[in-house]
Amino acid sequence: MRQSATDHSTSTAERYLDVQNLQEHLRRREPKRTRRQLLSNQSSPSQLPLWAETVRCLPSELVGNALFNGRNRNQKRTQLKDAEIAMIGKGRILISEGWEMRQDEETIVRELIHMLMSKKCSIDQAIEFTRYAMCKAIDWSNDSRSYKRLLDCLERMHKTFLKIIYERNGLKANVSFCMIPMLSCYDIDTGQPLQLIQVRISTELAEMFRDKNFNTRSSWSQRLALPVGIATWLHSYYQKHSQPFPIKLETIKKGAGLTMQPKHLRRHITKALEALKRVGFLSSYRIEGDLVHVVRTGSKNLAC
Repeated sequence: MRQSATDHSTSTAERYLDVQNLQEHLRRREPKRTRRQLLSNQSSPSQLPLWAETVRCLPSELVGNALFNGRNRNQKRTQLKDAEIAMIGKGRILISEGWEMRQDEETIVRELIHMLMSKKCSIDQAIEFTRYAMCKAIDWSNDSRSYKRLLDCLERMHKTFLKIIYERNGLKANVSFCMIPMLSCYDIDTGQPLQLIQVRISTELAEMFRDKNFNTRSSWSQRLALPVGIATWLHSYYQKHSQPFPIKLETIKKGAGLTMQPKHLRRHITKALEALKRVGFLSSYRIEGDLVHVVRTGSKNLAC
């Protein structure tokens, strides 16, 4: 049967529209690919960028909030569900399900990521270490109490699920993950701790390290010399700013997730600031009214 001129014209128009639709579909997908490339901003698809042995890194989005709060580690922990984390600045962090985490967990996460970087292995590769080796690396005593403290922290991170919404270079990202999706630290049959612990860091977390411009680098020797709690939290927070602006006492309380009464807040923050000055991180500080003013030793960020 011969095709009429009208049918041929209609068929050509339909094909033209199909091509237009395909081009539009591809055009809409292109920004998504660009967004992923800009957020990663790195050359190797499977390895972390390198940084100095003297520092430990954390994505800036995980610093300056109460994800790893500054409370005393001996306070009872809270189990959380659909809890929004207090922030200083932009972004949102929610704990979908899991446990309140503190400065102990931050120290361990920094060291785990550093181990992954040092081995120059794929970001999805498992890390192996003994309890003794990890406790030595983070300057904890070599005894059963420290071993239990370590395993408890690893278990909490393994059982905690996060949702993080952040923006880099004007592009937004929304990721959900468990920081330690794979953890092997107890014998299945006996329930006793294993000699060799195996951990795999979330690839979503590792991806956040790809762009070095968004990593907050902390002097490891300074952090380990500080009392764990408000001092280590402030050390991480002030690393984000080479010349920190004055900040309110109440803002520190909120960002660090502190629960102490206002009458004790000034004394505890002053004590933490004095510790930061003692280890050489701050050259001076003062509290005027409710504003905390600090001057960092030197004005340059640590080299990565």
